[in-house]
Amino acid sequence: MTVARTTRRKLTDALPKKLLDKHAIAKLLGLSTETVRRMVARGDLPAKKVAGRLRFDPREIQAWLDRQAAYEDEGL
Repeated sequence: MTVARTTRRKLTDALPKKLLDKHAIAKLLGLSTETVRRMVARGDLPAKKVAGRLRFDPREIQAWLDRQAAYEDEGL
């Protein structure tokens, strides 16, 4: 999965300080909630379980986006 640089910049500005739910992260990444769930299940997207529900730390999502951009830049 790759994320365009312009999208990455917009997401960086849009990320809040609190934990996000799967609906918020899906909207920010332009994915369906089902795709987000599958990515978490595969270990492709960092998430935590809080009270049995998926939550996403904006700092971890930013680090993930940066790694995706680095892979894209290296042609991996």
